[in-house]
Amino acid sequence: MKIKIFTLLLIVTFSLKAQDPLSLSGAVKQTLENNYGILLAKNNLAVAENNNTWGAAGGLPVINLGINQANRFDNRASSIVPDTRDDILSNSIVPNASVRWTIFSGMAIKTTKSNFDKYNQLAKIGLKATVEQTMYQLISGYYTALLQQERLQVFVSIMTLSRDRYSYQQQAKELGGASTFELLQAQNAFLTDSSNYMLQKVSFENAIRKLNQLMATDVSKTWSLSENLVVEAVTYNTDSLLSAVEENNSSLKLNEINHLIDQNNLALAKSAYHPSLSLSAGTDGNQSWVKYNAMDAVDSWSYDLYANFTLSYALFNGGNRKRKLANAKINLQSAELEQAELKASVKSQVFSAHEMYKTRRQMYTVAEENTRAAALNMQIAEEKFKTGAINSFNYRDIQMIFAQASLGKLQAAYNIVDANALLLLLTGEIAE
Repeated sequence: MKIKIFTLLLIVTFSLKAQDPLSLSGAVKQTLENNYGILLAKNNLAVAENNNTWGAAGGLPVINLGINQANRFDNRASSIVPDTRDDILSNSIVPNASVRWTIFSGMAIKTTKSNFDKYNQLAKIGLKATVEQTMYQLISGYYTALLQQERLQVFVSIMTLSRDRYSYQQQAKELGGASTFELLQAQNAFLTDSSNYMLQKVSFENAIRKLNQLMATDVSKTWSLSENLVVEAVTYNTDSLLSAVEENNSSLKLNEINHLIDQNNLALAKSAYHPSLSLSAGTDGNQSWVKYNAMDAVDSWSYDLYANFTLSYALFNGGNRKRKLANAKINLQSAELEQAELKASVKSQVFSAHEMYKTRRQMYTVAEENTRAAALNMQIAEEKFKTGAINSFNYRDIQMIFAQASLGKLQAAYNIVDANALLLLLTGEIAE
């Protein structure tokens, strides 16, 4: 049995080997550089910026240059010498240039360009929202892994106490001061705590893998998290939180821009009731060569210029204009309802998150006091156990109370960090 216990201690020792350190700022840096969602959002912004031009909106002329080359051979009855035939070879080159430009389309071009501006803003705020959501997930993921790492240290401490108790019972039994039953109880407690440690180690490793996934790095990479799970006493004012939400919340900003796009779409539907004016202009040239039989080729050159204006108005198109206009009005009304609903929802989230944060701070205070009392009780119990004032069962109960209090304090600290991160997300300040 001693050999098995020694093997277990070796496993635990090697599993605690040092890993590369990782701070929260280091995790943030890697995530901003590598996270797939952020990189995709950056690409979406690049596409929106490329599309945001007057040319894409139809406000610039379209210029075409071209050239046509033709070759033709004819063999036909001669109109000059009876009963003979003429061979006629002709070649031509026709260069051309043309311009097409929509001068007026019922403000549709200007409104379309305005929509492109809005899409560009959507992509920018969408990138900001993606960064914020990713940062919230990263903070939660980092501190979840840190919580598991701290829990792992608690299990190491508990396992160390169980090991010391087991060693003490072994020595006591050799001296005749402990029974086999008491030794087996101590051994069972040590093995149970060792199993709990190994299960906790798996939880820590899984949390690290999720963290690696957010940072878009090798999921098998191992880290030693260098931050501490400490609680910062931050006091929030509800009015200040609501003001920050109105000003910075990305969901509200995205909704506002979508509302402006719906207003533009209504203007686009109305523009169909206006006439459109377009210009088409250009030039054509023609260089040709014609050769009759064995005679020298005859060449000629001509060109023309043209400029035409077209004014058009759709009198009737099957009721499609009326239908699109009615749908645009309905969509705008829906957007206004969605905006009101979202504002109410975000406001409710802020109130709930603030109350949760305050409650979790109070719970942490209780957990902190509970841990101090459990630690003191554990210290006293250890001395009493060694002097025989309490039995191994009482000592084990106190040991487990200390373990649960320590784990509860860690969980309470994590809960405050998570609640604080949620408030920062809602107020649009988490990326700061």
